Amino acid sequence: SSDRSDISSFHGRFLPGTILCNRYRIVSLVGRGGMGEVYRADDLKLGQTVALKFLPLEFADNEKRLAYFHSEVRLTRQISHPNVCRVYDIAEIDGQHFLSMEYVDGEDLGVLLRRIGKLPNDKGIEIAQQLCAGLSAAHENGVLHRDLKPANIMIDGQGRVRITDFGLATVAKEQLAGEIVGTPAYMAPEQITQGKTSQQSDLYSLGLILGELFMGKPPEAWISELQSGNSAENVSSLDSLSNAQITPQVRSAILACLHPLPEDRPKSARHLAMLLPGGDPLEAAVAAGRTPLPEMVINAHDQNQIKLPLATVLFLLTIICLLWVGVSNQKLMRVYETPPAILSGRCAELMGELGYVDLPPDSLFGSSENLAMNMDLVSGRRSAEWYHEQRLPPFLFWRVWTDGSFLLEEHHSAYFSSPERPVVQASRESRIAIDDKGNLLGLYVHPVASSSNSDHTENFDWQKVLQLAGIESGRAKEVALQTQPNVFSDQYRAWKIGEGESELIVQAGAVDGTLNYFEIVGLKQAFRNPAAPQIDGYMIVAFLGNCFVWLVAWLNIRLGRTNWKGASRAAAFIFLLYVVQECAALSLSSTSLFRDVFLLLSDRAWGHAVGHAVFVLGAYLAIEPYVRRFWPRALVGLARALEGRFSDQVVGREVLCGVLAASGILAAFRLVEFGFGINPEVILFSISRRPIHQTNLWLASLTQFVSSALLVVFLVAAVCVMIRMLSRRIPFQWFILLPLALLGILASWNRPDGFPAYVPFIAITGVGYILVTMLTRIGLLSGVVMFALVPLLSTALPVNLHSWYAAYAIFGMAIPFLLAAWGYCTSQGGFANILAALDSAQTRGMKTAE
Repeated sequence: SSDRSDISSFHGRFLPGTILCNRYRIVSLVGRGGMGEVYRADDLKLGQTVALKFLPLEFADNEKRLAYFHSEVRLTRQISHPNVCRVYDIAEIDGQHFLSMEYVDGEDLGVLLRRIGKLPNDKGIEIAQQLCAGLSAAHENGVLHRDLKPANIMIDGQGRVRITDFGLATVAKEQLAGEIVGTPAYMAPEQITQGKTSQQSDLYSLGLILGELFMGKPPEAWISELQSGNSAENVSSLDSLSNAQITPQVRSAILACLHPLPEDRPKSARHLAMLLPGGDPLEAAVAAGRTPLPEMVINAHDQNQIKLPLATVLFLLTIICLLWVGVSNQKLMRVYETPPAILSGRCAELMGELGYVDLPPDSLFGSSENLAMNMDLVSGRRSAEWYHEQRLPPFLFWRVWTDGSFLLEEHHSAYFSSPERPVVQASRESRIAIDDKGNLLGLYVHPVASSSNSDHTENFDWQKVLQLAGIESGRAKEVALQTQPNVFSDQYRAWKIGEGESELIVQAGAVDGTLNYFEIVGLKQAFRNPAAPQIDGYMIVAFLGNCFVWLVAWLNIRLGRTNWKGASRAAAFIFLLYVVQECAALSLSSTSLFRDVFLLLSDRAWGHAVGHAVFVLGAYLAIEPYVRRFWPRALVGLARALEGRFSDQVVGREVLCGVLAASGILAAFRLVEFGFGINPEVILFSISRRPIHQTNLWLASLTQFVSSALLVVFLVAAVCVMIRMLSRRIPFQWFILLPLALLGILASWNRPDGFPAYVPFIAITGVGYILVTMLTRIGLLSGVVMFALVPLLSTALPVNLHSWYAAYAIFGMAIPFLLAAWGYCTSQGGFANILAALDSAQTRGMKTAE
């Protein structure tokens, strides 16, 4: 655009009403300048007002000027942004070249500043943010303006900004070295002296415009004084010249743009927007339909800050739900009351009674859940009374002796101790399982030293075996073996206890008169020899999932929209969690510590930790750009937490909401269980109440819960992204109800007898909808907290202060309470702010009463 002319005295080359190219009808001349004349015209074909820009007549045969003219069309058409003037087409009439462009009903910024002087601070910040957004759109398309000045910035009647006149613009990689173009008063030092242009040279020009915008004076009136002296003098210069209340943040932004060295200026126009106050660059990017930069996300303004009354209500509701979960744990959780030390001694005593006095040096003990009982209770096939009559406990206690070393059995359930851990370089191994009364439940010994005593073989006392198991011999009927034992014995026996559905099978085996095998068929096979590792469906799915994740990540990398910094932090966090989990869950032998530590570091632990870290790195690179595009604010809390900003109010708010979601879901599930006698945690999420009562496994379990929660959140986010892409014309929240409802119907068909069909339907649909809404509206961090606390609360022991597990129970229940309290205080900026707000409210109440 150009300075306005008196259109009543001069109409330019074309009189009003002239029709050009059978399409454009001239309305008036609106401006002229060094790059030509601009007319307002009506596009008769499209029925809209346009601006027609003509080259000066003397430039009609100038190839360089024509090249600039064509470049303006070619480059500007690549930019689609509300703050950049759109160019439609280029044409020619009688040898005169012109282009059609968006008509802006307003005036250029230079005329506006000469007419009214400096702008109000708020309006100046608004225009500055729009200038940053428009220039950023050009730079993101690789276009450098090279002639940014107030005369090339239009302000329409609504105060919106349009950057115009890209006649000297160029693609960054195509610019000619040493070519000096532009308006000297608004050119960067390197542009004037060397012809070097870059994003930073455009930002220098923008800094001059911003100084003129806030002070109402052209650069020559203050630039020389501004650039002399140190930064403190620069700030005072701005204050003295402007005589206006320019905020320190605005001064700092202008000075950053005007640094003599390009590398010391802001990295981009978006970065400059973040340096300026007033607007929210994140919202501006979303409104413009563009994917915000990671820096915009992590530095976004908090628009969803919860006030103290609402935060207090959420906190109190969380406490109520947690208390209800704790009360229900007292009634539902089954834990053996005998201390582990006594049960461990009983295991050694039983082994002595069976003739094993020379056991291997190292041992490991723990408890395992009776999964068969759990599933029977869920399906309604058998009742708890039946298990009580058959003396089958909800948990079995075990102890293993070996001359090898123990390694972690199951990476994804580090807290689930069992004797099925792989044993490294073992030549002798003995396993025994008992109930909390000390009765024998299982035995596996390999090998058994041969006594070569045939009398022991012929006269072996099988009744003593039943007696050690607490089974009355009169109830046992000898039958054939039901399952093939996986340990060698030279003689076997099997008994049936009970009839029909209450039938129970017990099997035993002996070698040379020494019992070396015993099991109750149907009970968890914790004492059987573990099968060799093999490739299963899970491993295949995991491999294919990794391939797909990294394929999408590679595409994002090629498109340049990945967040490597955030992905690296997430991967490092996961790596650390899995290393801690492996180390905490590992049991080392006392005879070969160096060897076992070497195995830990070189084999399973590091490989497992690195494998998950690589997957999380790829998942973050693959999923985060899409979440940042659709729900950028959902990433704010997680990004700041990974950066270590734990005192941030957004982090506190999301933690509080996550604790509330976890406790609320479990509280609702416990109500369902008390009403229908069914555990929804098992049916819907395969979560079983597995108590944790070893210090090292508590640490392993916590890291396991958090790492798994992060992986699950990435998975749910990926599903949300795919659904969001499919639901362009249907509201996302409605569209996602369809697959959730389908899952609820499928779960209803497979329900246990007597279980109402609508319960799983409502549970899956409702919980899924709440979860997705929480992730997309509140933040991914809240989902991580929720998924981490649900299994923790499911495994929290009853708070029985007189039991041997009291310390573990208090610790397990204290974590969510402390997280809720911390999230509540942090969401309000700290406990001191809460007290100040309460004191202020009390003061206002007293004044009102007076």
